[in-house]
Amino acid sequence: MVVSAADDHKADGARALRHIRTLLTIALLGVISWLLGPVLLLLFAGVLLGVFLRSVATWLAPWTGNRTGVALAIVVITLFVLAVGTSVFLAPQVAVQIDDMRREIPRALDGLRRALERFEWGRALLSEQPAAADVASSRGLWRGVAGAFSTTVTLTANLVIVFFVGLYLAVQPGVYRDGLVSLFPVAQRSRVAASLDDAAEALRGWLFGQVLAMLMVGLATLLGLWALGIPLALTLALIAAALTFIPNVGPVIAAVPAVLLGLLEGPRTALLVLGLYVAVQTVESYLVTPLIQRQTVSLPPALTIAAQVVLGVTAGAIGLLVATPLAAAGLVLVQKLYVEDALESDASG
Repeated sequence: MVVSAADDHKADGARALRHIRTLLTIALLGVISWLLGPVLLLLFAGVLLGVFLRSVATWLAPWTGNRTGVALAIVVITLFVLAVGTSVFLAPQVAVQIDDMRREIPRALDGLRRALERFEWGRALLSEQPAAADVASSRGLWRGVAGAFSTTVTLTANLVIVFFVGLYLAVQPGVYRDGLVSLFPVAQRSRVAASLDDAAEALRGWLFGQVLAMLMVGLATLLGLWALGIPLALTLALIAAALTFIPNVGPVIAAVPAVLLGLLEGPRTALLVLGLYVAVQTVESYLVTPLIQRQTVSLPPALTIAAQVVLGVTAGAIGLLVATPLAAAGLVLVQKLYVEDALESDASG
């Protein structure tokens, strides 16, 4: 009995020590994430790209004699050719449409302002907005030009970083995975490695679902806007497809310019455009995505929104962009390394 009590006491002490170590690790990771948040999110975007490139190369490998390196080179070259081809054939048309959009949206905003001025609450709302003359002042214009230049340089640098991080990870994923696993105690390395593999699989499933959803939304939006006779349909469809990558928030942002352009044709057309976007997003959110996630990864909607709010507020655009896939990977890691290994193992013990 004494020996049994002593063993139980040691087991309780070991469990308590493990919990303390887990909490300290989580706290340390939280501090590091707070200090290096934007950098870590940028690196995670590179991880996403690496997972995508490696997944496509793995799928293509059987057609290249299981030479994954050759398959990866084919994938990268194909994406480069597609990007150049799209730029050559679509960029001029899209550029013209974007230029038209810059002229048309202010007209739509003026029409919306006149409509709001008919109501007391509308006039109160408009009184809170900055005057157009202040926005169009030379100082404001110069600040806008300088800000646009700075944003362009920063975006270009970030894209280069993401590309090379993703490429290096896709070429030798095992090197970086094993290096990360080696930071953990020997007894936990196999479990950590398996959990990382599960997280990578969750990211692959999420990316697969988003790519299909983006294609569906882009095509349906293009056909719908064309049927309604809305100008700039191609550009608006590309915007809708791209912003589908950001669940919940992206579709709302994508609908704004389309509805504004619909106002130029009249309130009825604007309502039809809004109905089109709602219908497309309803099909994507409640039919296409759930069917895909049933075979890949399923995220609780509240968790997705919470991750987007937290990362969007703390890290801006890059946080909003990677919030959902980061939540998907984090959910797997927490489930495997904390819930199953720490909590459930203690309960069973």
